[in-house]
Parts: sequence; structure tokens; C-alpha cells
Amino acid sequence: MAKKLCEICGASPATVPDRNRPGRLINRVCGRCHGLRLAGDMREIMRLHEQRRQRTTAREGEQ
Repeated sequence: MAKKLCEICGASPATVPDRNRPGRLINRVCGRCHGLRLAGDMREIMRLHEQRRQRTTAREGEQ
């Protein structure tokens, strides 16, 4: 049986299950695309963290 290709890029072999698909853990995403998703997640988390920190600092300055 041939190895499945990544569902995102379609070029590399799938080595990691897709986090957006519930159910059985079937490899659907390559390591590179998985890493790019994680990097995007980290950027979003850091952006939200910075917004919360600024709100907290602003509230402390008002008191």
C-alpha cells in the first residue's frame, strides 16, 4: 500500500494525525505542515497574551 500524502501540501508523506479530525488517529499531515500550524498557534497565543497584559497594566494604572 502506498504511503498517503499530506492533506495540506500534498507533496510530503503524512506522518502526523490531523488535529482537526475527530475519531481514529490516522496520519494525514506531514511534519512540516504540522510545525507551521504550531508556529501559527504560538503567534496567536503570544498576541493574546500581550493584549491581556496591556489590559491588566492599563487597569492597574487607573487605580
